[in-house]
Amino acid sequence: MLVPELHAKIYMVDRKEAIITSANLTKGGTQSNYESGVWVNDPAVLKEICEFVGQIDAHPS
Repeated sequence: MLVPELHAKIYMVDRKEAIITSANLTKGGTQSNYESGVWVNDPAVLKEICEFVGQIDAHPS
């Protein structure tokens, strides 16, 4: 399910690990803001993330 109001980011490395977070890769996002996120390295979850991103790419707004 897509949530239009959601403002999350997915940072993925080689489809082997990902961080899903509210943080931007800025000084504030990494040093001073209160942010939340999860680190993932489970292959099944990473596959789902790739499929999710593929759906977004296939149906741009």
